[in-house]
Amino acid sequence: MDSSDGDYLFTTSTDYDADHGSSSSPSSDTEVADAEEFAYYQDVYRFVGGLKRVVERRSAEVTEEIQRRKEHMREELERKKERVREAVKEQKERLREKSREKLDAGKEKILTLKRRTYRRLKRLKTLEPTEDYRQKIIFTKSVLTLVLKTFATCAGQWLLPWYYALTCPTLIAWRSVTYWQCQFQYFCLDFCYFGNLIISLILWMAPSSPELCALQFSIAHGMLFLGAFSFRNSLVFHSVDKMTSTYIHTVPVLLTFGIRWFPEESARFWHSSFPEG
Repeated sequence: MDSSDGDYLFTTSTDYDADHGSSSSPSSDTEVADAEEFAYYQDVYRFVGGLKRVVERRSAEVTEEIQRRKEHMREELERKKERVREAVKEQKERLREKSREKLDAGKEKILTLKRRTYRRLKRLKTLEPTEDYRQKIIFTKSVLTLVLKTFATCAGQWLLPWYYALTCPTLIAWRSVTYWQCQFQYFCLDFCYFGNLIISLILWMAPSSPELCALQFSIAHGMLFLGAFSFRNSLVFHSVDKMTSTYIHTVPVLLTFGIRWFPEESARFWHSSFPEG
């Protein structure tokens, strides 16, 4: 380092100002700069502090708003739960009331059906002192009728057409009336009744026709006779209903048997002759 550099490092502020022609001192500029810097940082501090207070205040407001909304939502949820509980309770009460009404209506129907059934049974089976006497009469008539049919089939075939012509309409008419009273009238649509009707018509209108007599024989010995076994007919002599069922399925068999194998004897007192062979 030479002497000129040393002189420069140790120059005073007066010499510096004189050399450069400055009107202010270096210390005054530094103080101004420091003051300006201090003012700048002070403004920054104030800004940051105000911003912090604004953020804290806004954060408090947001937190309060969140709490308020949460409380509002909780209250709204509780109200909805209460409304749902009330609706479910009302629905339960409504269903319970409907079930009670249906149960009462069902009980009333059952009681009505019981009373109606009791009246029908009472009408069919009247519990009177004359019931035993009536059953005895029916029993006696049934036994005598069985004896008469046996005699007519074996020895007096001329009785068969007259017996069937008189008893068949009577018993079928009685069966229709009693079944109608019991609401069993659709049982009268069975083939057995139509078969007896066809046999009766042929017996009265065309007894001498070989083809119709063959049809008559096939009906009696076919479905009618098998119906006695299918429906398990039984000889209950004191029951008009059971004896009528047995009559419908068996008497046409005896009639057509007599007409087929004893045509002359069967037509002795009838209004027309029956075909032979």
